[in-house]
Amino acid sequence: MFRSNRLGCASISRRPFKEGALDFKLTNALNKPGNIILRTRNSFIRTLTSQAEECDSESRIESFLKRGIDPYPNFQFLSAGNLDASSSSNISPPSSGYNADTLREVQQKLLDDELSKTNSLPFNDLATLKARFSSLEPGARLKDTTMVLAGRILSRRDASAKLVFYDIMIEHNKVQVMASLGNYSKASCDKSFVDAHSGLRRGDIVRLVGFVGKSKAGELSIFATSAPQLLAPCLPVLPLATQLGSLEQRFRRRPLALLLHDPTIKAVKIRAKVLQGIRRYLDARGFLEVETPILAVQAGGAAARPFTTNCRALDAPLHLRISPELYLKQMVVGGFDRVYELGRVFRNESIDPSHNPEFTTCEFYLAYANLETLFQITEELLGELVQGSIGSLSVKTPDGVISFQAPFSRIHVVDELTRQLGPLPAFDGPGIEISLVFNN
Repeated sequence: MFRSNRLGCASISRRPFKEGALDFKLTNALNKPGNIILRTRNSFIRTLTSQAEECDSESRIESFLKRGIDPYPNFQFLSAGNLDASSSSNISPPSSGYNADTLREVQQKLLDDELSKTNSLPFNDLATLKARFSSLEPGARLKDTTMVLAGRILSRRDASAKLVFYDIMIEHNKVQVMASLGNYSKASCDKSFVDAHSGLRRGDIVRLVGFVGKSKAGELSIFATSAPQLLAPCLPVLPLATQLGSLEQRFRRRPLALLLHDPTIKAVKIRAKVLQGIRRYLDARGFLEVETPILAVQAGGAAARPFTTNCRALDAPLHLRISPELYLKQMVVGGFDRVYELGRVFRNESIDPSHNPEFTTCEFYLAYANLETLFQITEELLGELVQGSIGSLSVKTPDGVISFQAPFSRIHVVDELTRQLGPLPAFDGPGIEISLVFNN
């Protein structure tokens, strides 16, 4: 049976078959995607993660596979949202031995087969929703499609006693849900429409089931076919984005800023794309990512003041690293010609909007390279990062547009300083720092 319960779990179960008493359930929970639970007849329960663990049920299924017996025949379904439609699917036994990945593969095949037969959409998949149905005409309704949503209520608009509009946020994407008593199935009308919606407010996390369509205004929407289920109430009042206050308040109330402040959301997503892009670029060129110690007896590799702690086991002071440089160079000495690390470093110094005591750094080392090689890597890497993060090589800033199109202009530091500041004093003369400050 395939079903979606009020906690958002999709599960598949079957009765024991003739060759052995086995009843297992595959569960894909919202908070732990990919976890698989096996339940035998004697109620033995065990969770399998990405590393398959040995258990009695696994051995039994493996023995069935070796004997050519299909342990996955004729799974019976009920479509998401406790619908009446049902179907069956035949999955042939995998050619290789049984493991957790095999179960995931079987589960995905079963889900794909069910979705294709019932015309249901994947759970919370707004990308598929918009890609397939953005071209619908205003007022169109596809009652043969089904979608299950779970998300946070951003706004609620009561049009009448029998019509309520919700804006639901799912992973920082918004979708409109139209709850009308006329679209409810008879089985879902166990209490009055007003009572079903009266307790919901902005900030609550709810589960909804409905079909796809467009409102008369042309907005792609989900038309609810049953009352929303409250999964988690929002006890304090959820403020509006305009009520977050100053920049300091947004930094002090990070969960609200991440939930409501679009620039903060965008910055987090771009940062993730940048880190992925760095790894993708370096991995494609044969670099090996390594992890070097964060606690060190001697903090070196940069001119900065370290954080100091004490190791009880050694009864000796240790420092949080200020740079991964020294350990990466030891890797090069050890024969690794291409290494890099993306990790945190810590510097016990001043704090301001552009300086943090801890930050993420990337250092890579490439043997037998010269300055020209680093020029080329810099142009390629920055270009790919900008293109992959914002979809363009041009970045708009308050001071104008910056282009990351290669080749970059190359300047000599001293010559450019002289052009910008005028004649420079002798760099080995007394008072050089004061002279530069006053000349600027």
